[in-house]
Amino acid sequence: MNTYHHRQTSVSTMPLKAGMSIGELSRLTGYNAKSIRYYEQIGILPHPTRAYNGDRRYSQTDVYRLNLLRRLRLLGISLAEAKLLLVATIDAPCDKVQNELLHLINARLVALDQQIAELHHLREQVAGYQQQLASGIVQKDELFMTCYDQSCLACSPAPSPPQDPLLPAVRTKGDDSY
Repeated sequence: MNTYHHRQTSVSTMPLKAGMSIGELSRLTGYNAKSIRYYEQIGILPHPTRAYNGDRRYSQTDVYRLNLLRRLRLLGISLAEAKLLLVATIDAPCDKVQNELLHLINARLVALDQQIAELHHLREQVAGYQQQLASGIVQKDELFMTCYDQSCLACSPAPSPPQDPLLPAVRTKGDDSY
């Protein structure tokens, strides 16, 4: 494995074999060449140095960036959020990158906790609907199109949420007063 450091040199002074090729970077990170070029285009990876023949040349730092990107994406961090962190890695000290990463992870944990709470609430609603369906009594031979009370669907009107007497009533588009 090549571990050359990324140098900002001009194309004319860079030797042909310095750094690693896009194929080598692809093998080391699991990203295909098209994805690597896309990440360069949108600024997640800095534009690589070029060899005499114009081939892109990458450093071990690029391997680290792509491995970090993969880890961030697996944690559910958006590409936009990951980009902010990865752009900062170009010239930031490790402790600053670690603090930014910790901030991203903490924000992700808060979002996950909220999603979990929302899913628990949804599960309670679905379980209630299941119970309502299971306890509903329907006529075995009655056709769906003649079932006027919709008991087979457990479609009793949902209770409206309690209204705070200090707040004005919320109007919706379906209201006649809207």
